[in-house]
Amino acid sequence: MTLPREAQAPVSPLARLQKVLGHHNAGAAADSQITLDLDGRQVTLCSKHGAETFVLSEETLYGRGGPFFLPDESAVYAAVAAVLPFTTGFCESYGLTAHLAAHGFTLQAGQPLRWKYQYWMTPLRAVHPDGRVVWFRDFDEIRMDDSLCRSLDAGGQWLSCVYDPTEAELLCLMELSDEELQADGLDDIVPRAVSPKVWRVSDQALDILVREAEQGFMPGAPVSLPWLVPPDFFDRAEEFVVSEVVFTRAMAREQRTVREKANASLPGKRRLTLSKVPEDLPF
Repeated sequence: MTLPREAQAPVSPLARLQKVLGHHNAGAAADSQITLDLDGRQVTLCSKHGAETFVLSEETLYGRGGPFFLPDESAVYAAVAAVLPFTTGFCESYGLTAHLAAHGFTLQAGQPLRWKYQYWMTPLRAVHPDGRVVWFRDFDEIRMDDSLCRSLDAGGQWLSCVYDPTEAELLCLMELSDEELQADGLDDIVPRAVSPKVWRVSDQALDILVREAEQGFMPGAPVSLPWLVPPDFFDRAEEFVVSEVVFTRAMAREQRTVREKANASLPGKRRLTLSKVPEDLPF
């Protein structure tokens, strides 16, 4: 029996982490099993792909690449994914890759999580040869009006958002070749290009994250980032159309090729489809 939400006993942050870890291990291959070790406030996750040690402070895990707020389901998964395989070649539309490369970092993507029907979250990390790392989360959402939103988070702070009111299914159909679209009678229906609404990631915010990575993200020293996505972004989205940001069919096809290569390199990653509810989303 499930108690009403208001009558349920509070779930501890550690219990949330252990629950997600249990779900992962139940369905993971032997070489992707993760162990959890506790030493006071220190929490260590370990797999054959690596290990990460965090400090648990109230409801937040603090690690070398940033904090994870454990009441947030996607943050718990991102913390667990920190010790799973990552791959390069991630298609991002935020301007992260070039800016981080200027600081010597390489952007990598982990295995995506799909939940609540219309959400996808992909853990990202920027890694430096000297061992520094910054963790991000990339979110895809199909909104109630079937439009597509993509947003970027670091430590619970929203850095960027790309929003297009075009139906998500049409955006995914842009990945088909002209011949495929013509054969299905879709060439005149599927847009050749769209201009999304964009809140760009702030260079100043990325500079702060890179600087914090040098000393580590620790409890008692919260990181405040400038130029975050405003809370009324969607109400004022028309103000944020960036004319030079255009997503074309050619770009959609190129991104699909990159994603398919990434899928092949990550065991257990979802396969691409062009179903009614797309398994992979453009830009």
